[in-house]
Amino acid sequence: MSRRGPNGPKRVQRFFDEMRAAFDELADAWDATHGPGSRNGRGFDARLRYLRSICHGRVRPRILDVGCASGLYLFGLLDLVSKGVGIDASPRMIDRARAVAARYQGVGTLHFMVAAVEKITPAAFG
Repeated sequence: MSRRGPNGPKRVQRFFDEMRAAFDELADAWDATHGPGSRNGRGFDARLRYLRSICHGRVRPRILDVGCASGLYLFGLLDLVSKGVGIDASPRMIDRARAVAARYQGVGTLHFMVAAVEKITPAAFG
């Protein structure tokens, strides 16, 4: 029995399901509210500059973006990485990332999957 009682794992799963559903609902507007040019754009730009500075110091690193949403950070690093894997619990977020990926050159270096972080193995990097 869990220290949290017999319903602990069920509560965790219910929470995970509720979070996934909430992010599914946000997916269509995510880029407009969290990406470049959005009200959160300055923060996004600062984080992307920071990530790009880290990548510049390495030879085409591989990147794992946990909770990638629509993949905006991976797209912003596309020219610097050898491979990027984005995972998110929200199927609609991953659908958006894949739709955007279809418009990018060199997108073969980016892969997106619906998954819970605790289920990711090194095989995700190929």
